[in-house]
Amino acid sequence: MTAAEAATASPAATSSPRAILARFLRFGFLAWGGPVPEWVEAFEARFGLQVVELYGSVEASIPVTQDLGRARVPGSCGRVTEGFEVRIHDDSDEPVAPGMPGELVVRPAHASTILDGYFGMPEATAEAFRNLWFHSGDTARIDEDGNVFFIGRRKDAIRRRGENISAFEVEEGILLHPDVLECAAVGVPSELTEEEVKVVLVARPGSELTPEAVLAHAERTLARFQVPRFIEFAEALPKTPTGKIAKHLLEAGETVWDRDLAAAP
Repeated sequence: MTAAEAATASPAATSSPRAILARFLRFGFLAWGGPVPEWVEAFEARFGLQVVELYGSVEASIPVTQDLGRARVPGSCGRVTEGFEVRIHDDSDEPVAPGMPGELVVRPAHASTILDGYFGMPEATAEAFRNLWFHSGDTARIDEDGNVFFIGRRKDAIRRRGENISAFEVEEGILLHPDVLECAAVGVPSELTEEEVKVVLVARPGSELTPEAVLAHAERTLARFQVPRFIEFAEALPKTPTGKIAKHLLEAGETVWDRDLAAAP
C-alpha cells in the first residue's frame, strides 16, 4: 500500500485484523513483533518490503499494530487495533497514568476474537480473565499519544536492590553492540538477597569481544541499576523446540566474569 492509499483509507479498512492480513499478503509487508532493529530501513530498501511492527499472542490475537498512515515511533510496537480495548493495569488491577508501566490487558469488541479459555483449566481461565479483562502477563506502557511500548514478560523480570528490571530491556541494550550476535539476561541469586543481573552472550564470529568491553557498552546504554554484574560467553544459547531461549539453563555457569571481583583491589 502506498502512502497515499494509507492516508485515504478509512480507519476500519486499515485497522481490522482481516484487513491487516490482506495487506500483508497483497502488498509485501513483513510483520515484526516488538521494537524493530536499527537496520530496519536498510532492510526495507534492500528487499522492497515494509516492516510493520505489532504486538500479539496466541491468546490475544493482534490487538496492537503500527498505523500505516503515521511515521514509525521508535521503540513502539504500534497503537491499539480497531476492535480491541487495551489498557495498562497496576498490581491492584487499576489503570495507570499514561507513560507508566504495568500489565497489558486486552478486551475485544466482538466475541471469540481472542481465546475463550484454556481447555480443561477453569482456574487458569478465571485468573487470566479476572475483572473482565484478559491479562497478558506482559509489561508495557502507553504514552499520551496512544503508542504502546512493550517492556517484557512479567515473569521475565529480575529483582535487584528493590528494582524490577526488564530482562528484555537489558538484552536490547546489550544487542546494540555490533559484536554481540545473541544475548540473554537472567537473574541469579545474590548474597545480598534478591538477585543480580547476569547476561550470557554469543559473540559474532571473528570478534575479540571482552567482558570489559561489554560492561563499558552496558554502562553507556543502560540505566545504572540495569548494568549486569555477571557476563558469560557461550558458543550458542540453548533453545526450546519453538526456538525461544531456554533461560532456565543459563543461570549456572563455570566461566562467568564477575564485575565486582574484577573491580576489587
